[in-house]
Amino acid sequence: MEKLKPLACQKKLSFGLQLGEPGIVAGDLDLLFQAMTTVLHVAILLARTATTISLVSVDHEGRIVLRVKVIPDKMEPGETAGLFDTNPAFHDSAVGRELGLALPLATKRALSLGGTITVVQDSAQELSIRLE
Repeated sequence: MEKLKPLACQKKLSFGLQLGEPGIVAGDLDLLFQAMTTVLHVAILLARTATTISLVSVDHEGRIVLRVKVIPDKMEPGETAGLFDTNPAFHDSAVGRELGLALPLATKRALSLGGTITVVQDSAQELSIRLE
């Protein structure tokens, strides 16, 4: 995650943490870490300058859910649609061009661990990327 620090500093982002009760994660921690890094990279790329990216973990029906909430900057319509599809076809968005195959690979890593990655528009101003 150190590689993301310069980009986050450049955009003057801060991070808020709300961690729920510790849980047990079954699976390959390296794969989970790689998927989490990609989710955070997406959040940093989408974030409006000088805002806070919130990381919230909750226990939802025995599953740990990581929600990364971000206020996006100048989002184009459809920019997040299909962002984490497993099809490695070119995604025509700034984030897709920057991260390329990292996006479908993150989803495949999450799927291999029995999870998913989804993007949800919470409100007109807030976006959640959920890693379950």
